[in-house]
Amino acid sequence: MKLLLLILVITFKLSAAVWPTNKVWNEENELAYSKWVETSWTNDVFTNTRSPLYGLKTDCADASYAMRAYYAFLNGLPVYFHRYDGVKIDQTMTAFDHIKDPVSRLRGYLNYVFDVTDTRTLSRDTYPIDINRDQLRAGIVYVSPGIHSYQITGLDIYGIPQTLSSTVPREQRLLFSHYGFPFYVPQDTKKYLDGFRAFRTGVQHNSSKEQFEIAATAEGDFISYQEKMIKKLQVKVEPFDRRIARIKGNLCFFSRERAVLVADAFVAQQAQGGSCFSAAAFDGYSTYIRDEKLKKYFTELRKMTSAAAWAHTSHVAKKSLLSVFLMEIPENDCTVETSLPLKPTLRLAEIYQALEEKRIVSDPNATMAQRWGLEAYSPMCPIY
Repeated sequence: MKLLLLILVITFKLSAAVWPTNKVWNEENELAYSKWVETSWTNDVFTNTRSPLYGLKTDCADASYAMRAYYAFLNGLPVYFHRYDGVKIDQTMTAFDHIKDPVSRLRGYLNYVFDVTDTRTLSRDTYPIDINRDQLRAGIVYVSPGIHSYQITGLDIYGIPQTLSSTVPREQRLLFSHYGFPFYVPQDTKKYLDGFRAFRTGVQHNSSKEQFEIAATAEGDFISYQEKMIKKLQVKVEPFDRRIARIKGNLCFFSRERAVLVADAFVAQQAQGGSCFSAAAFDGYSTYIRDEKLKKYFTELRKMTSAAAWAHTSHVAKKSLLSVFLMEIPENDCTVETSLPLKPTLRLAEIYQALEEKRIVSDPNATMAQRWGLEAYSPMCPIY
């Protein structure tokens, strides 16, 4: 790495671009990029003091752009990014000539990209792919324009992806690591701007409608969609016990992610003197979509007790599943931290009960205790 950066320093003195390029994107370079993402794009890339990207503040689209740009920077490859108004913001920009250090120049460029892009531009800087193991691999992104994006960092033999993602608001953070599909279903059947997507490379790409067709057969249900995708991508059928562990793991992941967002909302509101959130901030800190989909995961897990394979499921797996719904069964593999002295941790069974009783609150202006259903809720601010 030190030798590479030394070479870059020498080369940058001769170049006005953000970084020099001496390669073009082809399948060989795309495969190398995919392998790099799988092995080197880690959840601490923005928080590890040894990382050249340490300290950068990201939201979900920022992290996806940074992944592609950082690899291109290290390997002399171009990027094909555009800002909101369609103006090109690739590595040929000369606005950062005053920054002599190559890494500092990259960081300056990335901060600019973060300022002028979002998930909507990300969807236009990428294209939808075929659904097979050759195409859906590390380095692909999942984009739901205006809502969220994920970086795909791997795909196992059972057809399950591993993802990393940042979120709003834009902050320095560990990326969220998740074993499972994104919490969305491709549904833009007019412009095909959402779903699993590859970055554009300056040549004409054949966009695929396959994932949208799969989504249509699932009638918009993200659990059904995921199962259909898994069948397309799997090399081996996922064992039932492992599926229980995966679905429960998804529940645990999204519950813990919710805890982070609830705490972030509290901190942000205190920083503005406790005043009500604006409409834009309300949307960023609300957990409405996550809460609705958490309910679906609980429902899916509960349905597994009626499956034919349940009779042959191990006692350990049965106990693990049932502990999600029954407080009398001890649970040792998922604790959700609330940051509340009143109730520092919650079990999934407690979250399930609060959802069932409609005590969970997505309103970011509610207190943290109210958001977890631990205190009665009455709206005190506008709800957008």
